[in-house]
Amino acid sequence: MFSAYLSRTYLLLYRESISQLNRYFDQPVLNSFYLTAERLTAGLDVEHAQAVRQQIIDQVLETSTRIGDGRTVKPGTASRPKKPKKPQPKNRATSINGTPKA
Repeated sequence: MFSAYLSRTYLLLYRESISQLNRYFDQPVLNSFYLTAERLTAGLDVEHAQAVRQQIIDQVLETSTRIGDGRTVKPGTASRPKKPKKPQPKNRATSINGTPKA
């Protein structure tokens, strides 16, 4: 029983640390996308450049909110919430002939 507890604890911590590493290594990629988009606005006229910069700011804020929630972020995709687990039925003890014990 104790080994099951340790195994589950280890796997939960492992899953959380992998999630944190993914968020850490995704951030430079996201920043490069935003910087590239901003550099491309340099060739636009003032009105269009301002509108594109506003879109970039909105996207950065949306992404930072998702990262703060702990959800993984891939550019251009929406993250899906996890499905709730169904409760497992409790096993009842049975006697040798298969009838439930009292």
